[in-house]
Amino acid sequence: MSEQPDNPFETPSPKGIRIVQATLRVVVAIQCWGYAAGHLHHGKQFALLEILRKGGKFPDAKIALFEDYTAYFLIACGVVSLFRPMWAMLIPLGAFQVGTAIGVILAQKGLLPYLEVMNQAVRMTVPTALLMVDFWPPRVKPTLAFCLSSIKMLRLATATTFFGHGMLVLYQYQAGGEFVEIIGRTARNVFHYPITRGHAQMVLVIIGIAEIALALNLMTSRNRMIAFVMATWGLFLAASYTLAYGQYGYDRTLIRIANCGAPLTVLLFWMKAIQEQKPIILPEIEDVG
Repeated sequence: MSEQPDNPFETPSPKGIRIVQATLRVVVAIQCWGYAAGHLHHGKQFALLEILRKGGKFPDAKIALFEDYTAYFLIACGVVSLFRPMWAMLIPLGAFQVGTAIGVILAQKGLLPYLEVMNQAVRMTVPTALLMVDFWPPRVKPTLAFCLSSIKMLRLATATTFFGHGMLVLYQYQAGGEFVEIIGRTARNVFHYPITRGHAQMVLVIIGIAEIALALNLMTSRNRMIAFVMATWGLFLAASYTLAYGQYGYDRTLIRIANCGAPLTVLLFWMKAIQEQKPIILPEIEDVG
């Protein structure tokens, strides 16, 4: 009986895929609720719809009503994604994230909006990554090909986000900006230690260089410690908005939860599905004659 060629789309699911699915479900849900909270609780406007408002072709009342509907839709998407993700919601969520990035680029000029889009890479990626490993309906088995593609996508997005954030931090070291304020507020609120603007800027240099180094390491190696550090640091970065601004920053913390969730998902997959082999030292083959 002749052997059939292996079909990458019919291979068994890798070990640990349930943990990957659960982690991505939580990340997508929290992210949705963060966007909704920003609008419903703090009155923030969605970036893409703000472009429509500036265009002047739609009445402000209709745009405001559509923003309310979008916020309620995001709440529903979060609930559904947490318990039973479906492509009919994950695809619009991905489009919403891409639209938000387009809105950032159209609203500003220069290099900064493109760095901000890089900073949002994980937010744009997690809905698609979840779709690839948890497709429904109909239920599609998360085969090895889909799982590896999802993890590679998350790995690239995480590196892009950290690289973009690191570049933004280094820019604000010279030009100043919100990051300087966040460091100062966090130091006062958490550690009860006021720091000067100069010290905050020096901290930004260290953070920026470290984030760029982490991004490069994640793309060039499968180092679990690097992924763990990025997940931990991503959680702190997300939490820093709440630590600095209290209830006025919690929505931004929820939106940025993917900064932690994406590298954590990669780490969990590496720990569960990949078994590292000890290196084998090969002897030199000597010529006999």
